[in-house]
Parts: sequence; structure tokens; C-alpha cells
Amino acid sequence: KLQFLYFIGLQMRLTVLRTLCRNGKRSCNRGKGIKDVVPAPVLDRKTVKAVAILSGSQFLSNISFGIIIPVLPQFAAELGLGASGIGLILSTPAVARIFLNIPFGKAADIYGRRPLMICGALVSAAGSFSTYAAHTMMTIIPARLLGGIGTAASMAGSSAYMADITDRVPEHRGRIMGVQQAMVTTAFIAGPAIGGFLAEAYGARPAFAIVGAALVTSSCLFSALEEPERASGSQSDANAKVLHLLKSPDQQGIAAMNTALFFGYAAQMVLIPLHASAVLHASTSQIGMLFSVACAGGLIGSPIGGYLADRYGKKSVIIPGSVTAAIGSLAVVFSTSYPTFLFSSALWGLGCSVVHPAITALAADVAPPEHRGAALSLGRQAGDLSFLFGPLTLGFLADYFSCGTSLAVTAGCYLGAAVAFVMRAGHR
Repeated sequence: KLQFLYFIGLQMRLTVLRTLCRNGKRSCNRGKGIKDVVPAPVLDRKTVKAVAILSGSQFLSNISFGIIIPVLPQFAAELGLGASGIGLILSTPAVARIFLNIPFGKAADIYGRRPLMICGALVSAAGSFSTYAAHTMMTIIPARLLGGIGTAASMAGSSAYMADITDRVPEHRGRIMGVQQAMVTTAFIAGPAIGGFLAEAYGARPAFAIVGAALVTSSCLFSALEEPERASGSQSDANAKVLHLLKSPDQQGIAAMNTALFFGYAAQMVLIPLHASAVLHASTSQIGMLFSVACAGGLIGSPIGGYLADRYGKKSVIIPGSVTAAIGSLAVVFSTSYPTFLFSSALWGLGCSVVHPAITALAADVAPPEHRGAALSLGRQAGDLSFLFGPLTLGFLADYFSCGTSLAVTAGCYLGAAVAFVMRAGHR
């Protein structure tokens, strides 16, 4: 009987141990049982609320960008501008972000996240309302610069804020970033459809007013958030830390990957329409479907990438995702039918979307808490530079060589970034 009771007690103990191992972290010494048991962090209501508000605000910001894209040709035509005018309207905010990403990142570390988020969204709204009222290029350029200034400020605050609150649940950081990226992708899917409807029904200008109203709403949502607990830095420390961060292997690897990602996004916008028209003689609706399929791949891949990053590590997701994106972009070159073009576009979008939440979570992991805003601004800076000069480079290659050459260069950028990441930040 004593042996039987001992056996039952042993089984109960093993059952408790298995349960603790499933729900938390433990370290064991052989023959000594449990040394300590640390419960796994859970998503508390306060964290969920902050993530929901932040993601909702960013959804409004990104859907605003999507709304503007299809109305630009009509808006430029009303002002007597051609394709160069459209490019100028799109690229002017990026110029402002390039000059202000790092200063606003340092400001987020010194003055807090909320002021930049709230004021940045309001400044972006002012830029949209000013664009609505502009009738000449001399008034459009300042309005678009104003929008870029506001975007740089709000993104500096919101990215640092998201990293701050996910510090409470680091085991879920990748999943949260994946869901957030899926919402951004949804905004890019819905935005152009809404913008096209508004342009056909009411003309191009009202779209900018609606975008301004959406950004004001985003600012109001930001104001409902509390300033997170964080380590604050000083102005002198921030200036010195930026130089130190530029020498960090982790930051260099992240910057390389962000450069490739945003170069790839530019390639999708520029090359998919050109190549589909040249090879398949695709109609406007068919080209729109290609974009939708690429975005759908992103909608599926972002949560999966975030989950896998938490489960198996960031490197285990970033490298295969980059290779998948390279294969997808290169497969577009050899796509000679509409179904294969759709498949290649979906594969391309899937690879990019798997990488994005993993690289964003990694950037938050390695950023020093007291200089997190400045650290995260470096990745955005690399992405904005790539997104600004990428279309020019890809367009030049397509004009003087072929779209296939530009797509091959894009695939090479993904693979080169993957190699750079392994060499510099591959231990993560």
C-alpha cells in the first residue's frame, strides 16, 4: 500500500511539474527538483487597451496614405501637373522624414512619447487640410512637407511607445507586432478602394479633407494613452548615443534588412504595373488584383511571422522570409501567365510580411531603453532613404535595361540584406 501511495504521489508531482513547465519558465537542478518557477507574463487589460488604441490610431494613419494614392493622378491633372508632379507630391513628405526621423527619435527619449504622437498627428492633419486648400505647386510643397514633419513626429513616438508597452510581455512582442502589421496591410488594402470611390464620386480634393479628419481622430486616440514608464535620457547623452548606435552590429543588420524591405515595397509599386502591362498586357483591374493579392499575402504572413518569431527566434524567421521574398520577386520575371503572376506576387508579399514583424520586434529587443526612440529611428531612416531613392533607381534600370533587370536587382537586395544580417546581427 505504501508503494502504491508513493507511486500515486509521484505521478501527481510529475503532473504538477508538467503544468508549471507549460505555463511558465523553470530552471532545474538534477536531483533537486524545482529551483524556481517564474510565471509567463500575460497580456493584462491595460496592455491590451494600449495596443488596441495604438494600433487603431496607426490604422487610421496608414489608411489615409492609401486613400491618397489613387486620387493623385486626378489631383495633379486639376493643377496641370504631369507624372513628375505626382512623384513630387509623394516624395516631399519623405524628404521631411529623412531630415527629422533621428531628431524626433531623440526628442521622444527626452520629452516623452505622447507629445510627439498627439502633436505629430495634428501637424499631419494640418498638412492634409493645407493640401486640400492648395492650388499651386508653391503652396502644395509646404503642405506636403508639413505632412512629412507630422508623420516623422508621430512615428517616432508611436514606435517607441509600442516597444515600451511590449516590454511588459516580451514573449508576445512578435505576435503583437504581427497583428499590428496585419492591420497596416488591411489599411493599405482598404485605403486605395476608398480613395478611388471618393475621387469618382466627389473629386480628388475632398479625399485630403477626409484624411485630415482621420488624422485628427488619430490624435484624439493618442491622447487617451498614458505616458509609459521608461528610462529617460538627456540631450548630451542622446547625441553621443546615436553615434554609438551607428556602430552597433545589431543596428547595422536591422538597417540593412529595413533597406531591403522598403526597396522591395517601392519595387512592388513601380515594377508590378510596368511588368504586368508589358508582358501580360494586363488591364487596370488586373493590375489592381495583383496588388490586392500581394497585400493578401501580407495579411496572412504578418501574424504568422510574429508568432514564429516569438516561438523560434527572430533570425529563424528573418532569413527564410528574406529568401522567400527574393524567390517571389525573381519569379515575377519568369511569369508569363496571369495565374503564375498572381502566385509570384502572393509569394513576394508573403515573404516581406513574415520578415516585417520579426525585424520590428528585434529592433525593440536590442534598443537601449533610455535611448529607444533614437535607436528605432535609425531603422526608419534606412527605410525612408530606400523608399525615396528606390523608385528612381528601379525606374532608371527599367528604362535603360528592362523590368526583369530591376526585379533581379530587387531579389539581390533581399539576399544581400539577409547575408548582411547574418554577418552583423545573426546571433539574435
